[in-house]
Amino acid sequence: MFKNSYSIAVPVLCFNKYFDEITYFDIHHVSKIDKISGTTYLFSLKNDNIKIKSYLHLIKIDIKYIKEILEVMTMNDINKLFDLWLSSATADRDLIPELESVKDDEDGKLDRFYKNLEFGTAGLRGVIGAGTNRMNVYTVNQATQGLADYLNESFENPSVAIAYDSRIKSKEFAESAAGVLAANGIKVYIYPELVPTPMLSFAVRRLQCSSGIIITASHNPSKYNGYKCYDPNGYQMTDEAAEKTYNYIQNIDMFT
Repeated sequence: MFKNSYSIAVPVLCFNKYFDEITYFDIHHVSKIDKISGTTYLFSLKNDNIKIKSYLHLIKIDIKYIKEILEVMTMNDINKLFDLWLSSATADRDLIPELESVKDDEDGKLDRFYKNLEFGTAGLRGVIGAGTNRMNVYTVNQATQGLADYLNESFENPSVAIAYDSRIKSKEFAESAAGVLAANGIKVYIYPELVPTPMLSFAVRRLQCSSGIIITASHNPSKYNGYKCYDPNGYQMTDEAAEKTYNYIQNIDMFT
């Protein structure tokens, strides 16, 4: 059914008036899939009749449907992405061995490539590893290039303070982000050693920076890391600034 029709019928929990208990929707109308628990996924659907940007309808779906849906929607693209990463992701020596280890594992590939890490007011957060759905130098650099484009558009002579904690690869991600910003003509102040998160807010204000980046994943397990952006006041980036940065990120190729 799934592979032949490209249309699915699933039981859903309604979040608004547009859906009944049983909802039919075309697979191409799915704009985002997020896992929100061990057995539940959150789907975002586009609605062409409502001219609102981004994700309009949120529904919960049981895990028993997820494998068939993902196979229909993304497996060909995922294999292409996987091959691209396998041949191109050489900036971190840990990535290629990890990709080789899941070469014949469809579930392993799906988990790493079925979506991109999303950038919002909380920045990025995810498991460290290879793929578009992982924290690595490529996803960090892509986000940083988007931030650089936003800052160069919004500020004259922008500057950024960077701090990092003791998590795995925090220093590498911080230094990689600093290199991207410097290549875009943005002045960078980076702590020479790991510091508590509040030190980033202090540096942004004291040095009168346009933005700040902290590499941390707060209370998450050790396999996670994160990337948060601050505004000139030393606070978490606003929704408006995050949206503009996200729009720039969407146009950036990780390997060029």
